[in-house]
Amino acid sequence: MQTKKQLLSITTNTYYAEKFILSSLVRIRKVAEKIRHEFNIDVEIIVIDDGSKDQTVNILNSEFSKNQDFKLITLTRNFGAINSHRAGISACNGDAVVFLASDMQDPPEIIPTLVREWIDHGHKFIYCPRQTRNDPLISKIFAQAYYFIFRKISQIKDFPQNGFDICLMDRQVVDAFLACKEKNYTPQQLIWWLGFRSLGIPITREKRCEGKSGWTLQKKLTLAIDTIISMSHLPIRFISLFGIFVAFLSIGFGLYILYHALFGSVAVAGWASIMCIISFLLGVMMMMLGIIGEYLRRVLDEVRERPSYVVDNVRLPVETKFVGGIGGC
Repeated sequence: MQTKKQLLSITTNTYYAEKFILSSLVRIRKVAEKIRHEFNIDVEIIVIDDGSKDQTVNILNSEFSKNQDFKLITLTRNFGAINSHRAGISACNGDAVVFLASDMQDPPEIIPTLVREWIDHGHKFIYCPRQTRNDPLISKIFAQAYYFIFRKISQIKDFPQNGFDICLMDRQVVDAFLACKEKNYTPQQLIWWLGFRSLGIPITREKRCEGKSGWTLQKKLTLAIDTIISMSHLPIRFISLFGIFVAFLSIGFGLYILYHALFGSVAVAGWASIMCIISFLLGVMMMMLGIIGEYLRRVLDEVRERPSYVVDNVRLPVETKFVGGIGGC
């Protein structure tokens, strides 16, 4: 009886990638061919466009018509890199899945090394922590601050200090990841939280050669807030502890005022100090309401049960089935 070949899925997402998507596909195809030859396994390539408004989709459709050697999934609008990654992973048929960004700052040439560790040593999760980053200075500063704070306050304090993007997941890891239905998260932290045996293979994050990153400051701040709230109890615990502290402080100050008001030994402080205290506490209360509001907004996202993404169109190679569905949780 002939044994069925193992299948590796390589998925990448695109957004305003008209300047480099063809060169990225060339690199991914070369890597896929090397893996087929070296390991005697099948490879499928999945490309997800996350609502690009430039010529990215037209270029991909034209390339698909010429070759038909990859799955092409287009989403109805921009749902964000995290959700487009999930769309790609959901559409994978592979026994293992690799996901990477189409800008190729994380070199796809590392993938055969990941596959070897998966096949030869049975690692279920192989990731590529960044040793160095060839990014602009402001991006480096933000990334270092983000990962430093995350490691200090999150539930997964052993997370790589410079983070990672490209990784290989065994099908068991993929199924566990897809079973997590939360809306506001980052894939890397969620995969790490699952706790599977892992192996790190360090890489250098390459300089972006073409195009402009879609990761604006607003998106980076949103990612940071989502990560902290989803992976740490510290914000809500801070509110509780600070509330207890202020309550005891208020009781002590109230007893002090009552004592001197009854016995008249010292004049009670005037309006200036009282207004300063009231203004300070009102500011703290508004900040706490904002933190609670962030949690409530995420609870609302969960209970509405809207899909994380909606598929507009799917183009498949011949005799290939689509398993992702038209929307995802």
